[in-house]
Amino acid sequence: MLRHLIASMCLGVLVTSAAAECNIDLLKEEIAANDRLQAQLLASGKPDKEALKDLLVQRLKTMNEVRKCADQGDIEAAYLAGVTFMEHGDRWALSALVAENLDNTPRSPWRENVRELYTTAIKYLESAANKNHFAAMEHLAKTYSADKPGIGREPDVALEWYARGIKLALNQRKRMDAVRLFSRMKELDKAHPLTRKAEKDLYSESSRGN
Repeated sequence: MLRHLIASMCLGVLVTSAAAECNIDLLKEEIAANDRLQAQLLASGKPDKEALKDLLVQRLKTMNEVRKCADQGDIEAAYLAGVTFMEHGDRWALSALVAENLDNTPRSPWRENVRELYTTAIKYLESAANKNHFAAMEHLAKTYSADKPGIGREPDVALEWYARGIKLALNQRKRMDAVRLFSRMKELDKAHPLTRKAEKDLYSESSRGN
């Protein structure tokens, strides 16, 4: 039953993607459906290996479509690609940690996959952020605030993205978004010049509003 569902999902993507290029909503639905089916398989306790393989093949096809749209300049596709690859990296990082603990090896070969996924994610998130995609800026700031394999923790870079996000939010009259990012800047480094400037911009914007 599940195998038939996966097969029909694959066929649906091939037909619809050919008919409508860069349908981001459709691609999002396909990624979500793939995740749900994978969760069902894994929850069974004894997942069908062939079904899992089919899901992997379908995910690769879907992500190829997303990347193609992103490489053609679609901002939402670039953001979707960045977020999806980042999520994959997080999953692989957890799997690598488990493997290292089980095998008692200090450096699992899975780590290379993690680095590649994170590097790809950063590439697409930066592509979207540099075209004024607010969510991409926020995602990059969070990423550089953390300590992910192959990326590392870079507070200064994170603060730069937070600052850019705040500036964009204020320009778009989305003060609450700006305030949210500013609170994270303060948590990261309240004494940093970028944080102080962001605070000044927020107060001056508030004064103009009054």
